[in-house]
Amino acid sequence: QLAVQRLSLQRHQQLVVPSPAADVALWLCEQGDCTSVSVFNFEGEQRGRFCAQHKLQGMINVKSKRCVHAGCDKQPAFNFAGERRGSFCAQHKGQGMVDLRCKHKRCRKWAAFNFKGETKAEFCGKHRVEGMVKVQNDRCKHDGCSKTPHFNFEGELKGRFCAQHRIQGMVNVNKGKRCEHARCIEWPSFNLEGEQKPRFCAQHKVQGT
Repeated sequence: QLAVQRLSLQRHQQLVVPSPAADVALWLCEQGDCTSVSVFNFEGEQRGRFCAQHKLQGMINVKSKRCVHAGCDKQPAFNFAGERRGSFCAQHKGQGMVDLRCKHKRCRKWAAFNFKGETKAEFCGKHRVEGMVKVQNDRCKHDGCSKTPHFNFEGELKGRFCAQHRIQGMVNVNKGKRCEHARCIEWPSFNLEGEQKPRFCAQHKVQGT
């Protein structure tokens, strides 16, 4: 059976280009005459080889972003209101997280629009209702806090919480603004006299700072 699987992986795949303007190439499933797009392969591979129906044991979806919960291969749709992309699946979503996908039936795009004053996006650009605007929320997600958020989980690009209200495990995601001490995630406030840019936190400040 292993030999059969290896031979199957060596079969030439057919390239599918959805349109002349497409910026990504799609490949058909390697299983016989299957015409489904392939998105499954083994961990570490970048190109799909099989569809969901014909995937081999141990294969995962290598084309779609996955839930950040350790060991979960589901596609993420949940995050805090104001975020642009999902980070967790329905099973592993955190308290207060919401589905960030467009509310239009069968639409899988990320929502970005709502009426002015709302903090949670409800529709994508195609399905937005007249009068809706792009929702952006650059304040700490903690209720009542108006501080600028700098903290999120490692790998995220945008802060969700301030230092006071950050969740355990979150780090300062603003590049160049962490304490320079190795693996320290605290906000820097100290430097040598005459310098204007802070480099170290109170715990790791160098003598003379």
